Amino acid sequence: MVYTSITFIVTWLLWLMVFIPSTSRIFLLISSARIIRIGTLIPSITGLICAYLFGGISDIKGLINSLSNIKIDLKWVLYTLFLFPSIAFLSYIAFRLTGGDLPTSHFPVWFIPVAFLYILVLMGPLGEELGWRGFALKRMLLICSPLKAGLITGILWSMWHIPLFFIQGTIQNELAENGLIIAILCYFLYTTCISLLMTILYINTNCSLLACILFHTICNLTLGIVPLILTKSGAIILLLFIFLITTAIIYKYIPSWRKLN
Repeated sequence: MVYTSITFIVTWLLWLMVFIPSTSRIFLLISSARIIRIGTLIPSITGLICAYLFGGISDIKGLINSLSNIKIDLKWVLYTLFLFPSIAFLSYIAFRLTGGDLPTSHFPVWFIPVAFLYILVLMGPLGEELGWRGFALKRMLLICSPLKAGLITGILWSMWHIPLFFIQGTIQNELAENGLIIAILCYFLYTTCISLLMTILYINTNCSLLACILFHTICNLTLGIVPLILTKSGAIILLLFIFLITTAIIYKYIPSWRKLN
């Protein structure tokens, strides 16, 4: 509760500054884009602070060590690198079979490595995962089942993004052009499914934040390469595939989670 409250309050106050007229904001010497980027760092910063407050230096060391945890089975390396691109590929095939015309990719193929690093550092993964997975999910797993922990984290994570639907220049605002309420609901479904997939990854990689950060980055990168979410039919098809595959994977792991409980 403390982590969530601090993360929401600090981030939302930062993002509210975007709505201050630029002439009144000149003393800050900072652009709206930079304010948004700073806001995306708050979950991880808060996660580190709360880890220290509630667990001391040992918890901080645990978070840092999980960033370099490369002792991951090949199965989960493949899961991290290829699960979401595979979902997007299947969705793309279905989209084209229905006669859909995909918008132009956000960046050319040669730019993908640069985009990967940019997304990793400045567009969420590194700035969020030490908090949402490294602190919040880790502690929720101590008091409830992986399914409940993943769902709660996903819903909170989705809610945290809400101000971005009202800020021009964000992907969330672009999605809202097709209807604010439906955009938020679809985004909640998408983000909650991703949270569940990352919960499974987190548990099966010995709490590797490195794996979660890479998975998050690859999800965002894939949406830029194959921008299905920018068309109504493409977004519906992608959400359907994500939901079905997430449900199937969860169904597979529920028996082992029950034994764990």
